[in-house]
Amino acid sequence: MKHNSYKKKYKVIKILLTLIILLSFSPKILHAKNNVTCKLSEENQIEKITVKVYKNKNWTKNNIRILISNTRTIPKKLRKRFKGELQVQYTGGSLCVLKAKVRQNGDFKDHFIYINNNIKQSLDVELTNGNLGGITNFKLLLDGTRGNSQDEIFLTELLRELNFISPRTQFVEAYVNEMRSTMLIQEKSAKEMLEYHGKIESAIFETNENDFFKSLEKFVNNNLTSDEIGLNASLEKAKKGQLARQINGKWSLKSPMHLEISLRALSNLNLVYINSLNNFNQNSNNNTFNDNFDNTLLGKQNKKNIIKLDKYYLVLKATNADHALEHNNRTFYWHKLENYFEPIYYDGNPLIYKNDNIEIDLPVSSHLGEALEELEKSLINIDLETFKKKLSNRKLNFTNQEIQEKMKIINFNLSRLRTAIDNLNSDIILSEREKKINQSMMEEALVNKKENNSGALFVFKEIDQDFNSHFLLCKNYNHCEKIKLNKKEQSKMLSGNLFQNNQEYIYVGYYPDLQIKSEIKKFNFVSYRNDDVNFYYNDGIKFNFDKEKNEFNIFQFKPEARAYFINSKLKNLNINFNGYKNFNDLKFFPFDLKGLTGCLTFFKSNFENVNLKSQDSNCEDSLNLVNVNGKIDNIVISNSYSDALDIDFSNINIKNIVIKNSKNDCVDVSAGIYNFEFLDLDSCGDKGLSVGEKSKINIKNINVNNSELGIASKDGSIANIFNVNIQNVDTCLGSYNKKKEFSGGYIKINAFNCINFIKENILDSQSRILLEN
Repeated sequence: MKHNSYKKKYKVIKILLTLIILLSFSPKILHAKNNVTCKLSEENQIEKITVKVYKNKNWTKNNIRILISNTRTIPKKLRKRFKGELQVQYTGGSLCVLKAKVRQNGDFKDHFIYINNNIKQSLDVELTNGNLGGITNFKLLLDGTRGNSQDEIFLTELLRELNFISPRTQFVEAYVNEMRSTMLIQEKSAKEMLEYHGKIESAIFETNENDFFKSLEKFVNNNLTSDEIGLNASLEKAKKGQLARQINGKWSLKSPMHLEISLRALSNLNLVYINSLNNFNQNSNNNTFNDNFDNTLLGKQNKKNIIKLDKYYLVLKATNADHALEHNNRTFYWHKLENYFEPIYYDGNPLIYKNDNIEIDLPVSSHLGEALEELEKSLINIDLETFKKKLSNRKLNFTNQEIQEKMKIINFNLSRLRTAIDNLNSDIILSEREKKINQSMMEEALVNKKENNSGALFVFKEIDQDFNSHFLLCKNYNHCEKIKLNKKEQSKMLSGNLFQNNQEYIYVGYYPDLQIKSEIKKFNFVSYRNDDVNFYYNDGIKFNFDKEKNEFNIFQFKPEARAYFINSKLKNLNINFNGYKNFNDLKFFPFDLKGLTGCLTFFKSNFENVNLKSQDSNCEDSLNLVNVNGKIDNIVISNSYSDALDIDFSNINIKNIVIKNSKNDCVDVSAGIYNFEFLDLDSCGDKGLSVGEKSKINIKNINVNNSELGIASKDGSIANIFNVNIQNVDTCLGSYNKKKEFSGGYIKINAFNCINFIKENILDSQSRILLEN
């Protein structure tokens, strides 16, 4: 009996040891039941991705239909989504499993290859319950479908070095349908891309290609060239009728103001599209006019913005990536605050070592030469060693010599562009004067559209009827009738998806000429520090500047009137904002047509020895600091209608923050690096301190009194605080995940004291709170 008992115990021990050994050598699997981050870093890189579709039989049938479809394009009806999952294997041995929706990607059949009885295909992936290094929407692209894949990674990283919005792109070993391929993983133009680049969410636009690819579906897949079957001629015809659409149409539904911003921005962008028709396939002085956009119009007549757009144009030309400059590949971020269309790189098909046919396309701005000089200086200032590490993180392991050779050919191509610019006839360079759309241009654009889409109906908004649902429905430019569209219909129309009675409602813009005048005024602080300070304001703001005290006083005498500083160097200055005190009948809440959430906003500005004070604010934020840096001595805020202090995408040091009576958060920081010495926060309607969206904050002392939640760290944020005193709250601390593109939160406190509370903390499985006392 004793022997049998020993044998049983030995057997159990043996099984346990076997399990331990197996587990120690098995990959650690993280199943994303809730929002989970598959973290990417230098030490933890993707080794391979396996895509699994749950209803594989249906997926296979769909692939067969694509295979046997006798067209040169992939039919849109065969690009529907299927539920599945991604298994992401890391170099460290861990495995992350994420639920996803996948579909066939690509317009042409280079994204779908039949080889040896197997299919290789590009995919469009939407993660439904987590993120991959902060990305939730991306493409898995077959090698070669974005030009030279190495050059695509190189260029996307280079554009980011030059401060352009560019998708994160890297090589990955992928298994789709159990077929191994080396692919590119590339994020799509979405909210998380903007966040990664330090941009506030806004409308994103692209070309509406509904007619463009519909016109191609009639062409069979045979051995004839595109010219021989008439495909290229059909493409040219379709281009002449192209207008823009909003990618993120749901953003417009957040509020009436979001909708109005989208309608106005798309009107302005369609003006640029229609203007480009003037330049289509004309020739003058051996310079080619094509479908190139006018950067003077995209930059809204602002020299700084035009130069940035010109630099983008030049770097794409120098890398032979001008495929991204074609109408149907253009993508834009509407920069509400700086009032221009900022380019988002997409589908350039780069081939850097190709250096023939380097020429300038008209129209060009009068600042192109200046832009070239700035670009050359920017390229020289790139730290190549740091750049090499960034490329390595994208699985592009270039040597120093390979990087230098790429940069050398780019600079050589720029020198050829300089020669082309010098040879331009000044008489044909478009000046900075304001371009206006005339009636004949409008009529021609709508006729071109009708030729591609005979059932199209055109929708205009009357300039004197803002903030309502009244529109003009037109068969052509002069034959219109008034209609009403609800918010959902307007959002669908902006996205190019509004169809009624089998007719497409195409939004053109504001009647009659698509142009909207700015309501923002500017005050130059010439008497303060030359041109270092740029102050803007709208109706409802008065101000005065005391030069002796270096004190600038701002008075709000209409509800929600806004003021802001942009691209300013603020030094030895006291700025005081005095609100209207009336919190009733707020029209622009949460923000105005410039996207300003703050009654007083600071954007892209530097602080040194500055004090800020605000009282009786009636906006979403009393003070909003965006993309700022430097040092602020004191911030004092009292009586805020919603948030008191909101800081985004910044790197800022603040000595003292004192806030009293805020109906929402007292302090809200996101997506930045923050160092605060002392905070005294009293009577906060929601959170005393909210730290979000991958922020890192260091605080010496913080007091929170009378709040629902004392301190919250969420969505990948890290809060390191030395001394905390909290009293009279519902919950002392919160650390959690809120948005699927982020992970959880982290709080570390050295000395912690919380009294008179209901609950000590809120904590989820992805987050951590560490109290050392």
